[in-house]
Amino acid sequence: MEDVINVLEKEKSSNFDELYISFEDKFRGKREDIKKRHTFYLPIVKNIIKNPDEELIIDIGCGRGEWLELLRDNSFKAKGVDLNRLMAKESKELGWILLYGWHKVLKI
Repeated sequence: MEDVINVLEKEKSSNFDELYISFEDKFRGKREDIKKRHTFYLPIVKNIIKNPDEELIIDIGCGRGEWLELLRDNSFKAKGVDLNRLMAKESKELGWILLYGWHKVLKI
């Protein structure tokens, strides 16, 4: 596992990052459409998270951050993690990303 982490850390860029973003842009939908679809899950989260001011939701694989934005719009504290550098950069610029790379959160 440490070898994989070292490779990810040293890698400066990845063509797969750009490819996946193109794929998502074409087939997943616009940001507002995704947020609208995700509203289905809000009652579930509201039922689980009893103290939204005290609990932090971490979205592993947050991508473009639509879910994080929706959570924040509904008064939840939320941060995200993603391996895709370009998505992480976009989410960070919007204030949604906790950090790039899941292993840093999981302390592997």
